[in-house]
Amino acid sequence: MPAQSVKNPAMNLRLAFRLLMACALLWPLSAGAGADTAPTATATTEKHNCDPAIPATWPACTTGDLCLCVGGGGEYRRDKVLLNQFVIYQGGSPMRLQADHAEASALDFDNSTWTLTGAVRVRLAQGQLAADTATVHFVDGRLSTATVSGAPATFEQLASATEHTSASKDLSFGSARGHAQSITYDLAGGEVRFTGDAWLSNGCTELSYDTIVYNLLQNSVAAPGGAVGSGRVQGIIRPKCKPGTHAAGATP
Repeated sequence: MPAQSVKNPAMNLRLAFRLLMACALLWPLSAGAGADTAPTATATTEKHNCDPAIPATWPACTTGDLCLCVGGGGEYRRDKVLLNQFVIYQGGSPMRLQADHAEASALDFDNSTWTLTGAVRVRLAQGQLAADTATVHFVDGRLSTATVSGAPATFEQLASATEHTSASKDLSFGSARGHAQSITYDLAGGEVRFTGDAWLSNGCTELSYDTIVYNLLQNSVAAPGGAVGSGRVQGIIRPKCKPGTHAAGATP
């Protein structure tokens, strides 16, 4: 059976997605790829034997389509959608969602909220998130926001996120990584909000506070105050250090 993909506009997307789930109930489902290097199925790879952990087993995905590879089956009901061991990604985009389990109230992406649990990975153009659980919201067939939680949830900025501007590169926090109890990523505004034991570093500068807001588009970092018990901002600055060269990731 040929691979299917979830298309825009919303009506086509819903119909295609229902077809995909009908197949997923019979065998693990495969569909396209949307990573920075789009995987291509080989002639010897059976498309219905895709493995969400191995991009090389995913057939190509047309730009703009939302595609699936479900390795652990799923269930589609009128009021609930369940997926196990899956990956959702978009053709021509780095966007990729992976988790052990997903639950949604509706089988479409025009305006829906998905709850992901177990080994959650969210990859976007500017960065990637890892967590125990996540809530992601789709609007008009595109991922709008992602809120991840864990012990802790982590964020890592991708190199391409700093290429949109050259005038402020020297001032950019750049190549940042951080962690917190909860991280919310607003794609439209490029804002990453770390909440609860928040920590952010670019290798040369480290900040820790209850809440840290990092805007990737504006190259700005803020630590909003006022919360009871939030304490004081703590930081470490290493002179003559080039961002990204010092080991980052250790909790101060």
